[in-house]
Amino acid sequence: MNRAYDTSPKRPLKTQYLILYNFVSAILWFAVFGRLAILLPIVGYKNVYGGVGEFAKWTQTIALLEILHSAS
Repeated sequence: MNRAYDTSPKRPLKTQYLILYNFVSAILWFAVFGRLAILLPIVGYKNVYGGVGEFAKWTQTIALLEILHSAS
């Protein structure tokens, strides 16, 4: 491809990182919801934490990176 005709803007590394971070975060939260939706009818409301809780906790812990993102 001839660069003289390449008019697509190049994204800075920070922007690429934030796009990747948000994509991974959305996938993880979708996985939490998927686990919840599958387990809730099988094991019931009182027992669903055993199958979802630990994964949801780590997904939420990763969300703490939002604090660092807001500072930069």
